[in-house]
Amino acid sequence: MRVRALVLAAGFGTRLRPLSAVLPKPLLPVLGRPLLAHSLERLRALRAEATAVNLHHLGDHVEEAFGDAYEGMPLRYSHEERLGPEPLGTAGALVPLCDFLRDADAAIVINGDSLCRWPLRALLRRHRRSGADATLLLARRADPNRFGGGVGVGRDGFLVDFRPPSAGEDRAQERLVFAGAHVLSARLLEHVAELRAPSDLVRDVYEPMLRGGARFAALRSSTPWHDLGIPARYLDALVEWARSPWLRRWRVGKPRRSFRAKDAQIGARVRLRSAAIESGAVIGAGSSLEQSLVFPGARVGERCLVRRSIVGPGVVLPDGAAVEARLVTVQQTRQSPGPADSVLGDLVFTPIGG
Repeated sequence: MRVRALVLAAGFGTRLRPLSAVLPKPLLPVLGRPLLAHSLERLRALRAEATAVNLHHLGDHVEEAFGDAYEGMPLRYSHEERLGPEPLGTAGALVPLCDFLRDADAAIVINGDSLCRWPLRALLRRHRRSGADATLLLARRADPNRFGGGVGVGRDGFLVDFRPPSAGEDRAQERLVFAGAHVLSARLLEHVAELRAPSDLVRDVYEPMLRGGARFAALRSSTPWHDLGIPARYLDALVEWARSPWLRRWRVGKPRRSFRAKDAQIGARVRLRSAAIESGAVIGAGSSLEQSLVFPGARVGERCLVRRSIVGPGVVLPDGAAVEARLVTVQQTRQSPGPADSVLGDLVFTPIGG
């Protein structure tokens, strides 16, 4: 099948602030590569003939980082920040790209703030065999109660609703969480082309079409999936991926199961446990890091203790610092610290939650 794709990457990253104030979500580091690269790699492996990326917040940074192709797969950018102050929405993003997506046998749409080893071949097979208007990837392992109640799936493997109905009206056999990837049919894209932006794919397309008799297939998957919308989930995803079998070649050692970039500088007697040390980061001698992330170029002094924390871009932790359950960023003149933040020197310590 000829496949084209769209990665939705135009969000402001509001819930990731202050981290997202200086870095768009597609460029968040994930074990040596930007977040967006992980999705593009899965699409390239699928032999997608081209992929579009919609952009808004700090969109030029993303285009500068990736250029016009990813390992031979052509990239096309939809700069929504040039059309207005607000993103076009998950359905509105498709409108200027409908012709691009319809010029293929299948259109795949992926949420750019999700991290997953997307089972795209299985998703395409399910879509082709079902004849559905769209086929959604659903996560077996995610808790629907944490994601708005999830979607309802009937006994035949097709969706019966996109939001939990009133008590006593639930026709679903099971409720699962949408895992950020779907395949759209040409019929559905024709419907999208008539929309005005901003618009939402579920509210303005899926729900009306379901009421009108359209069919939406489900692919249930146990593949680990992470929504990186908040710092705690972002950190949890990195910790799990650092432990994953397909990343074995990056481990510091089996008991510790950590990732460190080849050019990271790690001092003597440093202890890493489920940690991710990105490119150019410096860790001083005698420091201990557990379930933590150190951004590219950040520096952790000697004899520091860092637990379940993110050391953000440009941060320099002084010798002997102890940090737990915090997102540490450099204070920005254009952004005031929040009510729960602590400020020490030029560093802002934000509770990481979760």
